[in-house]
Amino acid sequence: MTTALLSSTATRRRATTWVTLTAFLALLVVANRWGEHLRSSGVDISVRFPPLYAVRDVHVSPAHLFAIAAGVALLVWVPKVASRAPWRTSLAVSFVASAAWAVALNVTRGAGALVR
Repeated sequence: MTTALLSSTATRRRATTWVTLTAFLALLVVANRWGEHLRSSGVDISVRFPPLYAVRDVHVSPAHLFAIAAGVALLVWVPKVASRAPWRTSLAVSFVASAAWAVALNVTRGAGALVR
């Protein structure tokens, strides 16, 4: 009886997952068609706000090596800390790690990019 109950629960979860994914896909299709209809009708639906609307400004410098090193270090270190620490500590560590990554990326444009 326990095996049948587990099988029934797994089947229900699988069905719920597929229904949810199908509903999400349907939402995407409807939103896409609606947006295309609005655009073809002449309605401007553009959002002029980065990152949805921005100018690509590629800038490569030796400072990117620092950002890459910081990213690799964070990828190696943060999961180890998060797996051993309580969730509150993991939350704080992930916050500090994401801030460090943001700073490392902004430093590639110079120290002034941090406050711009």
